[in-house]
Amino acid sequence: MAERNSRLAVGFTFGTAERPGYVFPAISTEKIDRRNRDKVGAIPTFCPFCGVKYREEATAAPEAVPAVAVKGLEWKESPYRNTSFVAPTGFGENYVAYQTDEVWRCVGSDHATLQAAQAAAQADYEARIRSALAPATRAVPDTLEALRNLETKAIAQKSYFNDKQHKFPSLEDFTDTDGNLSLPHDISPLLRQAEANGRYSEADWWLSTIRSALDAALSGGVP
Repeated sequence: MAERNSRLAVGFTFGTAERPGYVFPAISTEKIDRRNRDKVGAIPTFCPFCGVKYREEATAAPEAVPAVAVKGLEWKESPYRNTSFVAPTGFGENYVAYQTDEVWRCVGSDHATLQAAQAAAQADYEARIRSALAPATRAVPDTLEALRNLETKAIAQKSYFNDKQHKFPSLEDFTDTDGNLSLPHDISPLLRQAEANGRYSEADWWLSTIRSALDAALSGGVP
């Protein structure tokens, strides 16, 4: 992961308010070089205690296994507050994890570590997404055509905002090697870069979601 300017930070969450007996590892990543914009994420697939895969591959009827998985939230440092991280949902809202005293606050509850707070946000996010899904029959041609049209538009949007965000400076450009931030007098270019970066992340999320839905539709799953 070092080649992608990232390293692992692993913690564990022992239950949530919705699932008190559910134990899962919280794997987050942090930048090695804060001035580099690149960063990748990591999602656990096996239980750290028993080694069992979280989502077993289909061995019986296909409908027993979800056709698509909820994409992991992508966290980044908030430009407006120290010890605060945000993760866009793709629906115009963000999950926010911030430190108060000795705990991390997220989704209305306190957590011992940042990783635990982020894991709670992921669990809440997945629950909200899955609550809006319903079983569906085989996709019809009109559905496939609509998804392909959406895919084309998402590709264009992602490319547009990727080009736009690189036309402006980012916070990393004003941060020295020790992590000290020195903002310029005029921060409007930074705000425009942050807006373009947010729209790029949103377009990337939609493109990934649309492609997952398209793959599911082609295989007869949930479109």
